[in-house]
Amino acid sequence: MNDDEYGVDEVLDEKEYGQGVVARGRHYMVLGTNKVSGSVQQVNLAHRLLLSPWTFVGKYNAKENNFTTLRQKMNFEFAGLTRSLPDNVRLLTLESLGAKQLLFRLEHPFSKDDDASLGTPVTVDLKGLLTSFEIKSFTETTLGSNQLKADNVRLQFPIKGEKKVQPKPVRVGEEDLKITLHPMEIRTFILNVEHIYPTSYLGAANINLPHILVMLSLLVISLFNY
Repeated sequence: MNDDEYGVDEVLDEKEYGQGVVARGRHYMVLGTNKVSGSVQQVNLAHRLLLSPWTFVGKYNAKENNFTTLRQKMNFEFAGLTRSLPDNVRLLTLESLGAKQLLFRLEHPFSKDDDASLGTPVTVDLKGLLTSFEIKSFTETTLGSNQLKADNVRLQFPIKGEKKVQPKPVRVGEEDLKITLHPMEIRTFILNVEHIYPTSYLGAANINLPHILVMLSLLVISLFNY
């Protein structure tokens, strides 16, 4: 092993337990047709890999954990949405803020150059979207949900020789519970909701809904893959 004499002035030979450290990774090759662009396939693959389910195994033969007992105590199947979102919309956050408020984020993951169809603005109707809640109204906030979007005024710095740019109008909310997303846009909202099912069905009022979905999914996966 030779030092190329560039940068760190030493040979990069990291060792652990007396052996050289090996960096491993995975390469994915996507095969398809021209109907879906490569950029769209790349984004969809990254999304599936990032949110791939975790598999857990346990003592299936134990009396308290056998399939029949668990089936009587737990609901093995739960869907948080009544219908699928458009192909160019991702649900990033669905989190409880209190008894009647939810933090809600939607993302448009594609740019306008990614695909002629998916790289366009899309409107999502929130009416009847959630299985366990009825959305009464919503208020848009900044990305971090720490300030109302209507109160967020960005600084405008004058540039010599250029005309003053008028700030874009703030979209606080659309009518009829509809939200429009533009390419590569993330929008954050506080939803005012009413429970469709009793609170006891979902547990405590401050429970994190995505955790429910994850736990139920993991339970089903672990049982059927044991």
